Amino acid sequence: MTTDQAATTEAGEGMIATIVTIAGTGSPGAGADDVQAVDSQLKHPYGVAVDSAGTVYFSEYSNHRVRKITPDGKITTIAGTGAPGNTGDGGPATAARLNCPREVAVDDTGVVYIADTENHRVRRISPDGKISAFAGTGAKGFAGDGGPAASALLNKPYGLLIDASGSVYIAEWGHDRIRKVTADGRISTIAGTGAASYGGDNGPATSAPLRAPYSLAQDAEGALYVADASNHRIRKIAPDGIITTFAGTGTEGFSGDGGPATSARLKRPYGLAMDSTGTLYVSDWGNQRVRKITPDGTISTVAGTGQGRFAGDGGPAASAAFNEPYALAVDCVDSLYIVDHANHRIRKIASAKLAGLPEGGTVVSWTNARSRLRMGVRLESLKDGAEIRQYPATPREHQKWRLLPAGQDEDGVLYRIENLRSGKVLSAAPGHACAGAELTQRAYEGGRARHQQWRLVPAGPASQQPPVYEITGGECGLFLHVDTNGRTALRQDEADGEATYRHWQLITA
Repeated sequence: MTTDQAATTEAGEGMIATIVTIAGTGSPGAGADDVQAVDSQLKHPYGVAVDSAGTVYFSEYSNHRVRKITPDGKITTIAGTGAPGNTGDGGPATAARLNCPREVAVDDTGVVYIADTENHRVRRISPDGKISAFAGTGAKGFAGDGGPAASALLNKPYGLLIDASGSVYIAEWGHDRIRKVTADGRISTIAGTGAASYGGDNGPATSAPLRAPYSLAQDAEGALYVADASNHRIRKIAPDGIITTFAGTGTEGFSGDGGPATSARLKRPYGLAMDSTGTLYVSDWGNQRVRKITPDGTISTVAGTGQGRFAGDGGPAASAAFNEPYALAVDCVDSLYIVDHANHRIRKIASAKLAGLPEGGTVVSWTNARSRLRMGVRLESLKDGAEIRQYPATPREHQKWRLLPAGQDEDGVLYRIENLRSGKVLSAAPGHACAGAELTQRAYEGGRARHQQWRLVPAGPASQQPPVYEITGGECGLFLHVDTNGRTALRQDEADGEATYRHWQLITA
């Protein structure tokens, strides 16, 4: 994403968490497609999700659309015509009508789910762009548990969550329930009685009343978290189905930072997102803040001053102002995305794990520190399998690479390195850890393709300009290097020989 450098959601010593806008001008409207997202108007965005490739999806409640932002920062509409309605199943999602869509979710295969709230349905967009019914008939009501989700009745679905098994969870605001659709398409109720009330802690979630559930999150152990908004609480449903209060006293207000989340006051928490460390982020809508709860149960404010306005881009997130923060999402490296609903923007706080590393979406040229030649695609080819070589520097796009966070492991952030001309990524042969293997470009194979992921290891002082990195393979750990000053192929190898042959200057393109 081509934004200003944004620092940490978990700021380390000497660092400041910085917030930026990644979509929206702040002026409400039906903005243009195929432009930079920061130059396109939005109108009351609501839900947000991020896929493994770094594409951001969000709904526009008042424009009755779902849009996406690709890693190059461009925005397009993927569903909705802009007019409210309930049409289009079986055809292109861009020709379908939605009615006040709220949260969105995306699975590992690229299927996008939409809470089509005022149509009382959940709909899905397949990777080929076709839209279809997933849950709900379009009639308002409560019925269908134990049967096919597409034949069930829903009442204002708001929140969506997809788990690792492919089950889809629905926060049903209108009937104060959480429902679950398993991978075989069967729907059931897993929390809530249908009564808008509070109760049931330490008992079965199906016997516990909720009041206006908005959003959902899940941790690595399978526990489900519910934004029980009008009860001013976050509830937790353990894998055995027992419900407890995870945050909030039930009395609306703002208090408790630095202490136990169960003793803190919230005011209509709307959005939830869980990061890879087990930290839960909460959009405390009525307090105009985003808060976090660490795995030890301590709550604090991440962003927002409590003032309902717009301020703070490019500065500390804690000093920024929101106007109705709604849905939240985290990406594969734990950067945080915030829907700033009444400011008509999507905002972002980049992960601390990117500290000292390039921001996602940065376009660079790589110059070898020894040969002074640049990394490029042989013959400027667009084909899979084209060799990566070093060449004299030119401004041509076969020598430019977009850096996109692709995941993380115990050693830190992994990137995919995407050629700007071909759109293909720097690749080693899968499963091939042999020293001396040549590098090629290939179509990206997704978040599990470790042979297409690379770690950038600083190889010089932090003050050095341009910065210098060693580039190591995410699968094999070998170094990307050259062994002559000539126009030769790039290889992966051990850390032997002259170090500068494996040092690469990052030149911002």
